[in-house]
Amino acid sequence: MYFNDWTAASTTRRGDLLLIYFIKPYKAVHFIARAATDAHFVKEEVDEDSTDKPAFSPTQWWADTTPFVEIEPIPFEQLKASAHGGLILNSGTGIFLSPQTIAGLDFRAKDPARQGEVDRLATIPTGLADLPSPSTMTLDEWREIAAGALKLEAHVSSHIVEPLLRWLIADRDLSVVREYKIGKRQADFVIVDGEGSPLHVIEVKKRIKSAHGQPWEDTATSLKSGGTPTTSTWQRRSSTPRGSCWSTTRVVNPRAFSRATT
Repeated sequence: MYFNDWTAASTTRRGDLLLIYFIKPYKAVHFIARAATDAHFVKEEVDEDSTDKPAFSPTQWWADTTPFVEIEPIPFEQLKASAHGGLILNSGTGIFLSPQTIAGLDFRAKDPARQGEVDRLATIPTGLADLPSPSTMTLDEWREIAAGALKLEAHVSSHIVEPLLRWLIADRDLSVVREYKIGKRQADFVIVDGEGSPLHVIEVKKRIKSAHGQPWEDTATSLKSGGTPTTSTWQRRSSTPRGSCWSTTRVVNPRAFSRATT
C-alpha cells in the first residue's frame, strides 16, 4: 500500500505533504506524496571495507510514504519565489514549507489521467505554521501548532512544554522553575510545591531518537541528585496533538532513485 522508507525531516508527521526535490542538474520538484508514518530514526552500521557501500548514510530520519506521483517539474526558482526568497535547500533530510508557499505552487500531473490524484495529494495541510505568542495562545491554538514550525528545542520549551505546564498547575499551590540545577546537571523544567520542594522533572527534547513504537519508558532519561532519582522524568518530543509540516526532500542520487522506483 505504501512506498518505502524515505529520508525525511525529523518533525515529519503522518499525513504531511512531501515534495520530492532533485538536486542539480535537475534542481526541481519531480514527485509528490504523503507521509504514511511519523519520522523515525534509524542507525545502521556501514561496513567501511565493503565494496558495495550505499550512496548515502542510512543513519538518519526516515518515514514511510504513499506511492510517489510524478508531476511536471517545479523548478527551484519557482519554489524560491513562492517562499518569498527565504528558501535554502542545503539539508539532505528536508525543510519545512509554509502553507502560503504551497498555495503559490501549481501542481500538474505528468500523466494528465492522474491529475485527480495529484489534486488530492496537494491539498494544503492544516495547522499553525507561524508560532503564536506563548503568553497569550489558547489550548486550541496549541493543538494546531505544526511540528515543522518548531525548528529549535527552545521552541518546544517555549511553545509546547511551558504553556502546557502553566495550564496543568493553574489554581494549584505549584510553580514551574526553568533550568533547575540538580547537582552538576540541569533540568529544563521542575515543578515545585509551595515550599519550593521539587516534585516533577521535565526534560525537553525536540525529537526522541527511538525506534518506531519503542516503549516510552525505554527512552526516558533519569536525572539524579545525590544518587537518588527524582520523583519523575518526562520527555516531550516536538510532535503536537495536531498540526502538520511540509517538507521538501532532496534526492542525492537521481539514478539510484530511478532504480528504486522501477
